Amino acid sequence: MNTAPRVAIIGAGQGGLVSANEVKKRVPDAEIVVFEVRNNVGGVWNLGDTPKNYEIRFDDFGQAHAATSFSHYSEGVVDVKEEVPPSAIYGSLRTNLPTELMSFRNDEHLESTHRFPSHTEILKYLERFAKKYGLTKLIQLGTRVLRLKHADGVAKYKCGYLPQQKGRWEITLENVNTKQQAIEWYDFVINASGHYVQAHIPFIDNLWKFEGDLFHSRFYESAEQFRGKSCVVIGSRASGYDISREIAWLDRSPEHGQSPYNSVKENPGLPSTRIIQSRRSPPKYEWKEERPRWLDKIEQRGEVVGTHGRSVIYADGHVDHGIDVIIFGTGYTYTYPFMRPTDEPWKSNSVFPQSNQSRKNVLDDIPAHLRLPYTLPDSAQGSMTLVNLSKHNLFYLSDPSYAFVGLLRHVHPFALSEAQAHVIAFVLSLKERMIPSVLLQESYEADQFWTFPTEFEMTDEMLLAINEGKDYHIEKENVWSWYRTPEWVLKLAESASKDKRLLLGY
Repeated sequence: MNTAPRVAIIGAGQGGLVSANEVKKRVPDAEIVVFEVRNNVGGVWNLGDTPKNYEIRFDDFGQAHAATSFSHYSEGVVDVKEEVPPSAIYGSLRTNLPTELMSFRNDEHLESTHRFPSHTEILKYLERFAKKYGLTKLIQLGTRVLRLKHADGVAKYKCGYLPQQKGRWEITLENVNTKQQAIEWYDFVINASGHYVQAHIPFIDNLWKFEGDLFHSRFYESAEQFRGKSCVVIGSRASGYDISREIAWLDRSPEHGQSPYNSVKENPGLPSTRIIQSRRSPPKYEWKEERPRWLDKIEQRGEVVGTHGRSVIYADGHVDHGIDVIIFGTGYTYTYPFMRPTDEPWKSNSVFPQSNQSRKNVLDDIPAHLRLPYTLPDSAQGSMTLVNLSKHNLFYLSDPSYAFVGLLRHVHPFALSEAQAHVIAFVLSLKERMIPSVLLQESYEADQFWTFPTEFEMTDEMLLAINEGKDYHIEKENVWSWYRTPEWVLKLAESASKDKRLLLGY
C-alpha cells in the first residue's frame, strides 16, 4: 500500500500470531493491532480452569443449539456472544500430529517436547513465539470485537485490486472486564478467530424428546463424568474418537501407554460403562499391528436418525435402549456474531449461504424449558460452510481488504495458517495494488474441508502465485522453506496416524 496501513487482526491464537508476524516482517511500517478476548495468547490452546457449564436449547424447527449460557442472548440483538468462551480442548489432549507438523517454519519445538505434544506444550510454544518476535506489544488482551462493518462512505471495491481507502473498516470493541466500548477504524482486517467456538449438533428427529442427557465435546473435561452410564458418541473424527477411547478406558486400561483412569478390570468394584459409537460410514481402524483390547469395548453403530425416551434409533432400524447420554463429537460451525446481517457489506454479500429451511415447525412439540426463546440470525447460529470467499479461503471476494486465516478443517493448521498469512502479507506489501488473479478465484460451498494432500497442493499454488513456490532442488531433510512442500513433509503427514498409534497405543 502507498501509505502505512492500519491492520486489525481478530484473535491471538496460532493464526493471529503468525499473521501479525508475517505482516510485521513484510510491511514493517504497518500499524498492527491484535484483539484477543482471552487474557493470554494461544487461542483454543488456553484450557483455563473454568468449569465448562453448558445448556442445550432447540429452535422452532427442532435444531439444537449449545452454549455456556443463553442469558447473553436477547430478542432482536444480533451481536450474540458468550462471556469468554471455554476452550474446546481438554486436560488429557495430545495432538494427533507430530511436532514437525505442529510448528511454524524455522521455529522448532523444544527438544523436551513430546513427539505428539500436549495442549500445554503447544500453548508454551505459542507464548515463546509471541515473545521471540515482539508480538506481545501488539496484542490487546481481554478485548472482544463486537461489531465489524464498512465505515460510512466506503468506496466501491474495484475488482482485482486491493482497496486503498483509509479507515475502510469500523470496529466496535469491548473490554471484557470493564465492559467499556470503543470504536476504531482500520484499513485492512484479518479474521483469525478460529472455528472451535460454536458447537455443531446435527438435526436428529425428536432429539428434544430424549429423556437422557445431551452433551457436546466442546464441554468435555474427563471420561469420569460418564462412568457407570450407557453412552452413545456420535462422530468418529478427533473428538469423537478421543472421547470414545477414554470412556472405553474406564473399563479396560490400554496395554500400551498410560491411562489417567482407574479401570473396572483392575478395580472390579467400580461400575461398568457402556460405550457405543455412531458414525455415518464404517469404521476404518487400520490396526495392522496388534489390536488393543480396549477397542473391543466400543460398540459400533450406523447413523442416528431419531430418539424416543431413553432409546436411540439408527438408520438400519437398530435400536439401543436404556441410553443415559448422547455425546456429540460432531465439530463446530462457523459463527461471526460481529458481522451483523443488517450492516454492510454483510447485508449485501454475506459469507453465510442462504438458509434452506425445509423442516416443519415443531415448536409446540418442544418442552418449554428446552425452547430457544428467539430466532438467531445466521451470523450467530452459524453454518458448516462459508461462501463468497476466494478459492484458498483467504479473501472476502466482495472486499479483499478483509481476509481469513485458519478457516479450514482437518488440515495441518500451523503450516497452512503460516502460508496463508505469508501470502496475505505479500498482498499488503504490493505497490501496484493488483492482487494475483489466482488468489481471487471464487471458492465453492464446502471448500472449507480440504483433505490430504489437497491442503499442500493449495499451499504450493498460493506460493507459486507470489513467485515463492518454485522447486527447491537442494532440499534438506527436516527443513521446510517457502518453496514447494518438501517430500519429507508429505510422507510425515501421511504416516502421522500410524506413527501415533505405534508410539501412544491409540
